[in-house]
Amino acid sequence: GWPFIFFINIPIGIAGIIMTIIILPNKPKKFIKTEFDFKGSILLLFSIALMFSALLFAQDKIITVQIMIILLIASIVFSYLFIITERKIQHPLINLGIFRNKMFSKGLISSYLSFIALYSILITIPFYLQYILNLNVGTASIIYMVYPLVTFIIAPISGWLSDIITFRPLILAGLGISSITLFLFSMVTPATSILSIVILLIL
Repeated sequence: GWPFIFFINIPIGIAGIIMTIIILPNKPKKFIKTEFDFKGSILLLFSIALMFSALLFAQDKIITVQIMIILLIASIVFSYLFIITERKIQHPLINLGIFRNKMFSKGLISSYLSFIALYSILITIPFYLQYILNLNVGTASIIYMVYPLVTFIIAPISGWLSDIITFRPLILAGLGISSITLFLFSMVTPATSILSIVILLIL
């Protein structure tokens, strides 16, 4: 059953802990003692909880649109209070000063937009395979596994290449390939072959 998608992580997690103990060096480091930002943590908690609760409950029609809007406004208020708090305290939960770095901020926006674009496809593909092509769950899962398997192979190669030729050409090439692939996905129809879907997932 579906709960096993979570249970399978238990042995992987245990293996990770064992490998961490064996491989990573255990050298004690000196840390500067700082106070935990309880106020910022609570404000951020309320901000996120209110936002997701509003969207989730409205989607399931547990609350009305008016209540959803009130919860979203409350979330914005808590977010504003969080930002004000983080600017005033000495050891904030999030150092907002890092966003003044233009390269960091632009990179963050670029990553955010690219993940939205890519995952819009990755979320819809299982539904396309099952409900449009009428494939069973097992076959659809095997086809969908192409994406994480290719990522598993390509990620370390990309890391190695970034040390040699720097990250800029890799990012441009990656975003270029992704853009072309997303355009090709927009032309997918019920008549599109499974092989074509697999190739697009690889790209």
